[in-house]
Parts: sequence; structure tokens; C-alpha cells
Amino acid sequence: METQTGILSRVRQIVLHRPQTHSLPFPTGRIQAVGVDIDQCLTVTGEPQMRILRQALALARLQRYNERCKRDPRLPKIFLVSGRDVRYGQGICNILGVHDWCIAEYGGILYHPVTGEIVENKELDPTTYLRFNEVRKKAERIPDAIPALRLYRWKSVMVTLERIDTAIRMDTLRQLVEFELAAFTDVVDIRASQIAVDIICRGLDKGAGLRFRHESGRALAEPARTLYIDDSMGASDAVMVAGLLGCPSNATKEFANLVRSKGGFVAKRPLREGVVDVLKHYGIRI
Repeated sequence: METQTGILSRVRQIVLHRPQTHSLPFPTGRIQAVGVDIDQCLTVTGEPQMRILRQALALARLQRYNERCKRDPRLPKIFLVSGRDVRYGQGICNILGVHDWCIAEYGGILYHPVTGEIVENKELDPTTYLRFNEVRKKAERIPDAIPALRLYRWKSVMVTLERIDTAIRMDTLRQLVEFELAAFTDVVDIRASQIAVDIICRGLDKGAGLRFRHESGRALAEPARTLYIDDSMGASDAVMVAGLLGCPSNATKEFANLVRSKGGFVAKRPLREGVVDVLKHYGIRI
């Protein structure tokens, strides 16, 4: 029986080498770049094997599109926007072939997956940033009080507590963390994704990351001409900055409603398939 790795490799080869039936000139000049969240859009913790196989074609399409972008600078490049650390994001970039400036740790860091260059966001208030170091010390001890959470140790400018007890709702865990850090509400924002609670230095968010990416001069794409794809309310700030919006079908109900209210597109399929459907909806040939 063919292994999972063999199936994924075969599907990728079929798609990557499929003959092109359309010209390369890009029809939607309004879009300069495409920002995509990682968790619950491109990856999911504990993803079942059969869903991995169903999603293999979508993965190959994204890889193929990134290869085309290398050859044709007119195409809007895909970049990653995430609360994840640089090391994790770099791994996803390597799989997908992403080769443009990406955003890590809610806009606290920019990194280039090809050159390895890393740039920290220096626009944070210095006093707030120093006080956040006090928050970090307390936050790293929170799993002692809330055993349903565990510390993710690879962040530089924020703290992430991953959920290990899926019986407890993320909103409940967020409220418990807020109680533990009640003395620091002036310097932190506490957000819940579908898999973790993020403790973020105030002033950092994905919207600020989109602006920093452009204003730093690293990327030419303006936020207002960026298509942004995410899955949860942790990206609500980016929604207010990006020009076009989309989400896969597995997005939270609250976020999907927000995307619709802003005239965005909610795909009928989840994860990578949903990301591909969003790109197609906005006229990107993939």
C-alpha cells in the first residue's frame, strides 16, 4: 500500500508539472500581496490523516503558485502573518515555498524566509516594553495555576500558553489568564485563538504587523491593497487594515461574520482548500 508521504509527493508532482493553460499576466491589479495566517488556515494541530490527504492537492496548488511568483514579479506574493515564532513560520515557508517578508509574533518581528534576516518592531513604547518583561515572568508561571495550559517557549516578544485540555473552551481559558494578569491590563492584550491564549505587549497586533511590514520599507505592498486570510478574532485588528478579506469555513463564527460584514469572502471548504478558494474568488489563478 502506498504510504502517506508517497501520496503527497505524487500529488505535488502532478500539480507542479501540469501544463499551463492560461497566460501569466495577473488580472486583478488591485491586489499587491496575500497575507495568510498559519494555524487553522494552513495547519492544524492533530490533523487527521485522511484530511491531510484531501488537503494535499490544495497544498500543491499553493506550492505551485509560489513557484510562479518567483518567475513573474507581477503576481501578488503570499506571505505569512502569525502569532507563531520565527522558527515555526520558517518551517511552513520552506514547505510552501514562500519567499517574501513574513510577520511573526503578532507584528513584533519581520523575517525573510530566504535570506534569514530578522527585524524587530522598534516602534513599541519603551516603558511598556520594559514592563512587559515583568508580565513575562508572571505569565510563564500561569500553567502552575491553570493546568489546562502549557507554556510555549520559543517566543521573543510575547507569551503563548497552549491549550492541552480541549474540554475547556478557549474563552474560559482567556478569562482565567486575564484574572491572573489583572495587575497588568495597561501593558498587555490577552487574546485567544482556536488553540492558545496569547499574551501580547500592548501595541502589537496583526494589523500593526501589516503596517510595519510596509512602512519599514521591507515590502512594497500596501495594507490597503493586501488580501488577508485568517480564522479567528485574534486578527480583528488586521481586518481593519487590510483592503480585502477572506477566511476558510473552519473560521470561528464570530470571525466569519466579521469578514462578511466587511464585504469579504467566507469559503465553503476548510483550511488549505478554503485558502485556495479565497484566492480563486478574488481572481488569483492558482
